[in-house]
Amino acid sequence: MASKVIVIAHTVENYTVDSIEHTFIDCQFTKSFVSQAVEWFNFSNGTQFHPEIEQTLFGLPKQHSAARVTRKFNYTLLFMKYYIYSSKLNDSSITLSEFIDKINFKYKSSLDDYIFFYLTGKIHSVLVHTYSLS
Repeated sequence: MASKVIVIAHTVENYTVDSIEHTFIDCQFTKSFVSQAVEWFNFSNGTQFHPEIEQTLFGLPKQHSAARVTRKFNYTLLFMKYYIYSSKLNDSSITLSEFIDKINFKYKSSLDDYIFFYLTGKIHSVLVHTYSLS
């Protein structure tokens, strides 16, 4: 079975074979975006996270003194990777303002669900997807 080679559009002078490594580690656009997103998170949450590449890819270990904000940061990193990859699949640009809007919506939705569960003991919004395998 031959592998499919995809050429990325944003490399002009020397084309690179598209890969997960390129998308999340080597790509200058992603590096810049990740840096801006982490800077925004730190400013918004009064934190000083400066993740290395491995931490950006896999998240930070829980720190007992700051477990809640570490979980929020890891959630943000996970959603950021989803945002980058889905933008890539849809051939759309990644922008910090759009990402901030989307992650803030996710934060609010998660908080609303948590409050509802805390108050009622019931799960509020569960999305059920049915997929056909044929």
